[in-house]
Amino acid sequence: MKKDNERIIIRQGDVLLVSNKGIENTEKENGDQHRTVLAHGEVTGHAHAFYDDSATVYKGEKIRQLKLVTEGLLKHEEHSHPVVPKGSYDLPRQTQWTDDNEPIKVAD
Repeated sequence: MKKDNERIIIRQGDVLLVSNKGIENTEKENGDQHRTVLAHGEVTGHAHAFYDDSATVYKGEKIRQLKLVTEGLLKHEEHSHPVVPKGSYDLPRQTQWTDDNEPIKVAD
């Protein structure tokens, strides 16, 4: 976890959380009953997820957002499990560039 002038930045594999001043999106994503998934591993099938009722993900046209009502533990089978402070976060999709200067989504 990195603080950048009061902004919190947390990265776990291909998931990036950047604190913001509040949730702008209003439409909640459908989750399953046992966890709130931020991203599914395209290669392994594992998931970056919160396994409690603290997290809600909102979808928008430009960016997904996360709201944590209490501090939460972000879990994944192949990464360390950071404690994420309560608050709201943007979930930008990370992109990498190919040798042909083409953008592709980062896969975990």
